[in-house]
Amino acid sequence: MYFGEINTTEAIGCYLAHSIQLSDTRLRKGLRLEQESVEQLIAEGHSTVRVARLEEGDIHEDEAARQLADVLCGTGLRCSSASTGRVNLHATHSGLFVLSRNVLLGCNAVAESITVATLGADRWVEKGKMVATVKIIPYAVRRDELQRVLRLGRMKDVPKDAADVQSALRVCAPAVGRAHLIQSRLQNTSDKLLHKTTDVTRQRLLKRQITLVSETTCEHDSDAMSRCIDKLLNSSICHSGDWLVIAGASAISDRADVIPSAVVANSGQIERLGIPVDPGNLMMYATIGEHTVLGMP
Repeated sequence: MYFGEINTTEAIGCYLAHSIQLSDTRLRKGLRLEQESVEQLIAEGHSTVRVARLEEGDIHEDEAARQLADVLCGTGLRCSSASTGRVNLHATHSGLFVLSRNVLLGCNAVAESITVATLGADRWVEKGKMVATVKIIPYAVRRDELQRVLRLGRMKDVPKDAADVQSALRVCAPAVGRAHLIQSRLQNTSDKLLHKTTDVTRQRLLKRQITLVSETTCEHDSDAMSRCIDKLLNSSICHSGDWLVIAGASAISDRADVIPSAVVANSGQIERLGIPVDPGNLMMYATIGEHTVLGMP
């Protein structure tokens, strides 16, 4: 691509490098100059003009951005129209934004003219949220450089099973739609606190498109909690894959504490006690059969 000053009479078919204000109109940056606009420039005394002129082997910024965005765009995403070398990717539904770090690093390493910017990985996004932008920096890129980037995008992450290949960018819809809340209480636990916990938990779950199906309380000891879990799991309201969310009257301090012990008593497995986040590092993640169990901090 040539970028620089040329005689205005030779500018037809070139792209305007910078916006130019004329007496009655403004010629925008990136405009493809046609006969009419060239005549306007000449009429107002612009004998030369700074332009970008595509050459053999170049591909225009909008077409390059569109091609790359189409390759990277996976399930749960849609591409905007290409404009000024930019295509934005938006979520078509709420869910977890997932990306291939290796693919993105590879795409951004090929040429400084080709860029892909995204939100952080494993982030919850709402429907309509912009999660990524493909931007071509100059007015055109070399076709061979774009082809190298497109090949990287098509490779995705190469898994053991080729059938599992996913697009580099995607939004995963929630897989779970139901949850049950169990709260334990001590002698001084107020009904007001229990009700508030239920309301807050219901709203937090709804943000992740999960419905709180039931809520129950029990005494804060392992036997009572174990019986409560067993009763819930064997009830008609508990479906396969439902979450169990447990809010203890006292935070979990050890794997032998009340809530972990009750999970183990129901043939559960404590997957993790303590999560490296703040707030919330006293959370427990466990499973009982096909059920996820969350011990709230």
